[in-house]
Amino acid sequence: SGSQEQRILHYWTQMLTRLGDRKSDDFLKAFWTSRYGRIQRGRLFRELKMKFGTKQQSVALAKELSSVAETYANLEISDGDLWRSYPPAAQEHVSALSLLGAKQTHPILLAALSRFDQGQLVSLLRSLVTLILRYQLIGRGRTGRLEIEAARVAEGIYSGRLKSPSATWEQLRQIIPPDDEFLEDFSKYDETRPARARWLLRDLEIQEWRKKNPGRPIQKMVVTDPERVNLEHVLPRNPGASWKPIVDVDAAFVA
Repeated sequence: SGSQEQRILHYWTQMLTRLGDRKSDDFLKAFWTSRYGRIQRGRLFRELKMKFGTKQQSVALAKELSSVAETYANLEISDGDLWRSYPPAAQEHVSALSLLGAKQTHPILLAALSRFDQGQLVSLLRSLVTLILRYQLIGRGRTGRLEIEAARVAEGIYSGRLKSPSATWEQLRQIIPPDDEFLEDFSKYDETRPARARWLLRDLEIQEWRKKNPGRPIQKMVVTDPERVNLEHVLPRNPGASWKPIVDVDAAFVA
C-alpha cells in the first residue's frame, strides 16, 4: 500500500542521513554479512529482494537498516555515543582499529554488538586489533582471505554458533601467521604513516613495560599527539646542516 511504501521511504531516507558520508553499498554489504555470511556485491540487492519479498518484510528491513546504520556509522568513532558507556580499553581498541584500517571487521562488530555484553566486546575488540596487526598490517595478508574469514565469524556470532570471544578467537587465529613467521615479517616491516608508526612504537613500549612491571597501572600518552609521542629522536624528518656528515656516509638515512 501507499502507507507502507511511505514508511519504507522514510526509513531509507533516515538510514542515508545516519550514514552521513559513508557509502550505503558498503553498509548494506556489512549488514548482510553480519547476519547471513559473505556475499558478492553484485548479488546483494537480488538476495535482499528474495529474502525480504513482501511489503511487510520490506518495512521491517528498512526500519532495522535505519537503526543499524547509526551503529555502523559510529563503529570507528572511539569517543562517539556508541562506545561512551564502554570501559576506556574498548575505546582504545576502537581507536586502534580505525587507525590500522579494519574495514573487514565491521560485520564482526555489527554481529557482536547484538549478541555480546560489554565485557565480551572488550575482549573481542582486543582480538580484532591483534588480528589486523599480525595478519594485515605486518603480515600483509590477502584482503580477500580476511574478508572471507570475517564473514564466517560474523555469521557464527549472529547465529549463536560462536558464543564467546574465546570461541571467536579460535576461529580467527587460523589465518594468523605463526610467531616465527610474524617475527620475520616484522623484521622487514616499513611504516611510512607517522600516526601508525607512533601507535606501533608506543604499544611496543607499553607491552615491554607491562612485562617488567606486572600488575602495575601504566600512564599512557595520547598517540595522536605528535608533540607528546615523537618519531624524530633518531633522525629529523628534515635534517639540517649538522647532520650532513652522517647523511654523506649513508644516503639511506634520508631515503
